[in-house]
Amino acid sequence: MTNKEVRIETRVGQMTGIELNDVQKFLGIRYAHAHRFAQPEPYSYQNGTIQATAHAPIAWQSQSFFESFYLGTDYENLPQTEFPQYLSITRPKVHQENLLPVMVWIHGGSFVNGSGENPEYDPTPLVKQEEVIVVNLSYRLGVLGFMYNQHGELANLGLLDQIEGLKWVKAHIEDFGGDPNNITIFGQSAGGESVRALLVADGTENLFQRAIIQSAPIGLMKGRQHMTTKMLTALKSLAYDADLDEFKSMQSFLTKHNHGKGLTKLMPFGPHYGVYPLPKEADVQRIIERRAKHIDLLIGHTSREVNVFIYINAFQRKLSEIPIIKWGVASFVKLLTKMIYARPSYAFYRHFLNQQGRAYYYQFNWLKHEHFFAAGHSSELALLFDSEPYMKSPLFALLPKERIEKAGQIMKKLWGDFARNGKVETSQPKEVITFLK
Repeated sequence: MTNKEVRIETRVGQMTGIELNDVQKFLGIRYAHAHRFAQPEPYSYQNGTIQATAHAPIAWQSQSFFESFYLGTDYENLPQTEFPQYLSITRPKVHQENLLPVMVWIHGGSFVNGSGENPEYDPTPLVKQEEVIVVNLSYRLGVLGFMYNQHGELANLGLLDQIEGLKWVKAHIEDFGGDPNNITIFGQSAGGESVRALLVADGTENLFQRAIIQSAPIGLMKGRQHMTTKMLTALKSLAYDADLDEFKSMQSFLTKHNHGKGLTKLMPFGPHYGVYPLPKEADVQRIIERRAKHIDLLIGHTSREVNVFIYINAFQRKLSEIPIIKWGVASFVKLLTKMIYARPSYAFYRHFLNQQGRAYYYQFNWLKHEHFFAAGHSSELALLFDSEPYMKSPLFALLPKERIEKAGQIMKKLWGDFARNGKVETSQPKEVITFLK
């Protein structure tokens, strides 16, 4: 199908996007610029015209074994950039005169992989069904985004990128038909943890009204100081202007040989609490107490988060098919899901509620009674976004696409309702999602 160009006038100039499948897309819009290891600064378009008809390069990153297996993604053969401060906007082709709810997607990938430009995050079905505007946001990753600044100090540059992107959305989304006073941020995995960080970050108070946290690995985010200090020391052995390949080698080394204790080893990169713009861990609850009354929260996880990491390994997959071992694997999956995702997510939800905030806590269950490796990490994404890329996954390849789309209608409606008014229908059929108190 040929893309039709569409032009609109915005406060940053005339913008050309594309029209496809009953939505209009404005792709690869630069929202900020930065120097290496420097804070992002607002980007200014000089010539008054912006060509937004093609996806931007993805953030600099190495291969992801998980996404290579799960979706066939080959990051190292995709165009990359050291400065990925881009966003893409998808809106309905025909929409009401009233301004539409806005949803800003923050992708996951353990803070080292992924991009808002990826095809598995194409929000076309969500935009069409729910008549919302979705903004896909990209940010710096790994040692370039979540390690240090030009002074050798710990820095949250990737998180500052996200905040700069949200400021752009707040200032300009009305030009695209979006309501700047009805913005929901949502993210999964590292993106969910980013949403949690944005809830308490300095300078985000008026940038969004609602937040959806999907499968945030909160249980991995405490007690990281010793690991981070050792990583910072190792990283300082490289000059700031070293070749990117040297930084890539260092990042791989730190991923495999970090000094994390227990489960923290599994995610060496991520936001640093106590480093601008984040408060110290001890102050997080106090900030939630202040902000809970002003932000609606939807938080949850899948019922078997870690099963997909077992499924990736062929030997482990075969071993888990043996009945007596299958029971042990199921217990292990349940335990790690509880420790990393469920228990800390529920605690966050309860604390939010206790401060008179409006909050919902969910568990994603789809197909868990049919497939031992269903309802795992990332499995709900096929129901929110375009399902086609997920058909490459062994977890979805045998399913009729119509069945995915039927379940997806339920999922998208829940997320769309929440974005519109901060409420969800908790009594809907339980085969996809269960809401818990």
